[in-house]
Order: sequence, then C-alpha cells, then structure tokens
Amino acid sequence: MKGIKTRIYTLIILIFSFFFLYSCGEIKEKRKANAVVEEFYKHLNNRDEEKLKEITNNDFHKYLDIILASGKDLAIINKIYIINTEIEQEKANVDIKTIYIDGNANYIQWQLMKKEDKWIIENFKTNTNDKEDSIHN
Repeated sequence: MKGIKTRIYTLIILIFSFFFLYSCGEIKEKRKANAVVEEFYKHLNNRDEEKLKEITNNDFHKYLDIILASGKDLAIINKIYIINTEIEQEKANVDIKTIYIDGNANYIQWQLMKKEDKWIIENFKTNTNDKEDSIHN
C-alpha cells in the first residue's frame, strides 16, 4: 500500500512540475515578444532604419520605408503600454496602447513570428481595442 501512495504522489508532483515549467516557458516567450515591440518603438523614435529592419521581416520593410519617409514629421511615441500578449506556437499577438508626445493615443496589435528562435515583427493592425480604455496614466 505504501508503494502505491508513493507512486501516486510522485506522479502528482511530476504533473504539477510539468505545468509549472510549461507556464514559465510561456511567460519567458511573452517577455521576449514584448521586448521586440518595445525595441521597435525605441528604434523608431531614433529613426534607426538598420535596427528596425533587424527586428522585422522582409514583407514589413515596405511599411518601414513609408513610415521613415515621413522624416522629422513622424510623431514621437512618448510611452507604450502592453495590454495583452498571446502566443500560439510560432506566432504572437501583442496588443498595445501608444501615447504620442502630443498626448494622443492609438491602439495597435503587433503580429510577430518566430524565426530561428527569435521573435520578429510580421504585421500590425490599428485600432484593435474597441473596449473601454483600462489603462490609466
């Protein structure tokens, strides 16, 4: 009887350990995806085309060319708030709220893909959050 209880306890511990390790890995991947989005805005504010192209895929480069063509007229992003991050296999969606230097806000969903174990920006959607603003400054 003692042997069966020990095996059951061991099995329960293994199951909980598996779920704990899985959730830790997911949190780590969410942080990595979020960091790429934050890095994007840092490089965008600095108008660093080379670094922007390192964290975006080739299809996205056409958007960068259009965005960066604005030159000094491109609005500066003062702050970003990450609202939600969802990861499904090799894809991630990062929902954010951007606050421009003039105080205007915009909601964007960044779509990322994993390439060679690294998250890169693939696409975006604007005004994806039609819910009441839950972020307070």
